[in-house]
Amino acid sequence: MRAPKGLGLAALAGIALAIAPAVAGAAAVPGAAPRIVGGHEAPAGSWPSLVGLLTHGTANTFDAQFCGGTLVAPQWVLTAAHCVRGKSAGDIDVLAGTHTLGDGSGTRVAVTQIRAHAAYSDETKRNDIALLQLATPLTQPAMAIAGPGLEPLWPVGGTAHAAGWGAVAESGSYPTRMREVDLPLVADSVCAARYTVIYAAQQVCAGNVESGGVDTCQGDSGGPLTVTDTAGRPVLMGATSYGSGCAFPGKPGVYTEVLGYRAWIDAGIGWTRAATTDREQVSFAAPASAVQTVTLTASGTAPLALASVAVGGRDAAQFSVGDDGCSQTALPIGASCSVTVTAAPSVTADSSATLTFSGDMPSGSTAVTLGAAPTAIPDPEQPGDGQPATPGPAPAQPAAPAPAQPATPAP
Repeated sequence: MRAPKGLGLAALAGIALAIAPAVAGAAAVPGAAPRIVGGHEAPAGSWPSLVGLLTHGTANTFDAQFCGGTLVAPQWVLTAAHCVRGKSAGDIDVLAGTHTLGDGSGTRVAVTQIRAHAAYSDETKRNDIALLQLATPLTQPAMAIAGPGLEPLWPVGGTAHAAGWGAVAESGSYPTRMREVDLPLVADSVCAARYTVIYAAQQVCAGNVESGGVDTCQGDSGGPLTVTDTAGRPVLMGATSYGSGCAFPGKPGVYTEVLGYRAWIDAGIGWTRAATTDREQVSFAAPASAVQTVTLTASGTAPLALASVAVGGRDAAQFSVGDDGCSQTALPIGASCSVTVTAAPSVTADSSATLTFSGDMPSGSTAVTLGAAPTAIPDPEQPGDGQPATPGPAPAQPAAPAPAQPATPAP
């Protein structure tokens, strides 16, 4: 595993020797410590959802920090189960809103409940995930988590990002300032060839397989592995779990894949997913072309994963999506995204279609009806507001008097 900070290399060796297979055919995972190796100092404020797990009662936050975690809701942190093994809620504090450990910055909050996965195996590191409930809500932004349909955001060979205060070298040198590293994502088959067993639906691997050099390490356990959605937001797709050494060639880091535990996370926190659009129907004027905007909001108590936006239905060809700020995005709780929809110049008054947002809302999608109405033609006899009155016939003019005739003289 990526050992918690403070667990020395000798102790790690002891763990590796003590670990034995617990499941027939599944070999134990060698003890490995996760930390940021080969990365650089993170810009201040760039990881607002990253938190440190601290030993309760140890005042100095550098000395107290032993693992990482991610704020996924104001009062909930996601971390690794091995970080909290053998601990009670009263043993742990959470530190949020800090860049530098030991300088007195950040908000320190007590943990009131630990919900580690009941099927976590310390031998295979399967189900290495836990939720921590905080005594009071934090004001730092929670990170949206991966949901079904967002798999294109983490292709093999794509780039993931990790951060923490873990060791920067196998020797166990720890930084006070947060560090980050970019990691290439590794195919499940390649990772499985480097370790005895990998659970592809619940674990993901990242790192330079052949050359090593970049990795997480001891002290980074439980911290975030993220990808970026199409809106530029970070999406939590993994939690640092284990590896063989730190940044060793041939041994990429192994991370708990959040997507495989989405239902477990929702149930543990009590989340409900919901989506609301700012309108149920969009009407365009026919025959003129027009552009209108539709906004969708993650209106439940959970983040929302949006896979795609598309137009369908009888007259789908008459409408099209323009700017799409929703497809392949993970909306944090209460966040919104928008798309623009255009009607073709040939749209007619009876045209009808449906704009569908597909995602992990309970029904699997949310739809908006698209239609058209004929452009009104003003009645000349009954002008509408703002229309000039049609002039009527000119009023009759009085007849001009006949010119006076000279009087005829009497004979």
